[in-house]
Amino acid sequence: MPLTVKIGGVDVTEAVRRDEFNIQDAINERSHLTLKLESSISRPKVGEKVEVYDGEIKIFGGEVDEPETIELDGGEKEYDVPVVDNHAITDRRIVAEVYENQTAGFIFTDIISKYLAAEGITAGNIQDGPTITKAVFNYVPVSQCFDELSELTGFQWVINADKSADFFNRTTFVAPISIDENSNIRNVRIRRSRADYRNRQYIRAGKDVSDPRTESFKGDGATRTFTVALPIAKAPTITVNGVEQSVGIGQVESGKQWYWNEGEKTFYQDYNEPVLTSTDTVEITYQGYFPIMVVADEESAQAERKSIEGGTGIYESVEEAANINSGDAAMEYAMGKLRRYAKISEILTFNTFEAGLKPGQLLSVNLPSYGLSGEFLISRVTITDPGRADGALNYYVEALSGEAVGSWTSFFKKIIQQGKTFVIRENEVLIRLVQFRDRVMCGDSMTVSSATPESRMGYAIIGFSEIA
Repeated sequence: MPLTVKIGGVDVTEAVRRDEFNIQDAINERSHLTLKLESSISRPKVGEKVEVYDGEIKIFGGEVDEPETIELDGGEKEYDVPVVDNHAITDRRIVAEVYENQTAGFIFTDIISKYLAAEGITAGNIQDGPTITKAVFNYVPVSQCFDELSELTGFQWVINADKSADFFNRTTFVAPISIDENSNIRNVRIRRSRADYRNRQYIRAGKDVSDPRTESFKGDGATRTFTVALPIAKAPTITVNGVEQSVGIGQVESGKQWYWNEGEKTFYQDYNEPVLTSTDTVEITYQGYFPIMVVADEESAQAERKSIEGGTGIYESVEEAANINSGDAAMEYAMGKLRRYAKISEILTFNTFEAGLKPGQLLSVNLPSYGLSGEFLISRVTITDPGRADGALNYYVEALSGEAVGSWTSFFKKIIQQGKTFVIRENEVLIRLVQFRDRVMCGDSMTVSSATPESRMGYAIIGFSEIA
């Protein structure tokens, strides 16, 4: 199908250097279009709308980013025009919102309505997803909000070429075609790789709250501040010689016998109270914060690597997951990583002239002559113009094999963790900045008397100034 390129609504296809045309689209990355144009057209402007069609199918939508005018040998000029896709719009707007007990889909839709609708972004295929117990977006870009929702839920988000926004369960993002021995594909290659391979996964998560614990301290006639082992998470119970004391929040409450602050390891005595001596014992019962660090092993994968490579066969990886605030959830996350990466992955690449394949789609593959069968996740699509007489574009597709047990569908279902709730920045406080303008009329008066009898009359001099 023929290529059509429009900039600012004007068809510039005839000025496109076809051998330089290139679209790079990869999963979890922004897609980029590279254009080189003859100078027979007007110089593209930063931010102009760019649309690319393969026949009737819109395959790219975005904006001119940093156009450059280049002088060639012989004095001719051309335009080098890098183009960013519509996702760039989500970097420009900042979100200040708090959501409680809402589905991820509701939050996604609300952010579009409040922050992106005026930029031309519309709500597309938006699924509900799990419930977010509390989400505090404290002046962060829209793109970061969407990334965090995606990371927690396992859903995927995308701003399409037509500026519609989708948020969906990855298992529903299925390629429009399947691949088998009779498919119109070329240059098929299978590569087996250890990239990202691991069979022991560490997860450094956020902080969990301990079970109640009790610590005791002896007085010394001078000390009023005592230090516990963990940062205090919740209001403690304090006794002195077995007698319960009144407890308040430090620098917030007064008139209490003892004070504490969340996240601090210390608690201290009010200075109006008698200092504890060596015969006194203060006892605190509290729940504390502790950092979560879990490790999961795939022993069969370790044994398999050991049988081939010798040594221990262990491949270790550490990942940060600060949003996870329970040990069980961190372990589930670690096991999910092993299900995906504790195997030598198979990477399928091929070329096709058929449009419609996109990163993130699940592609059904049945190529028995290559020993391949199952679901593959499309990770990258590169679109070029090979200069065919019929104008057909070439799509170079890279796809990854599914997890070791099951398929990509079951992997994503496990990530979603249906029935669980999630929290984004539970303890942050959002302060809204409100700008306003008002008009104030200020006046003053002064009476002046003449020193001569002839002009003995008063003057009222009034001056006004306006403050906006």
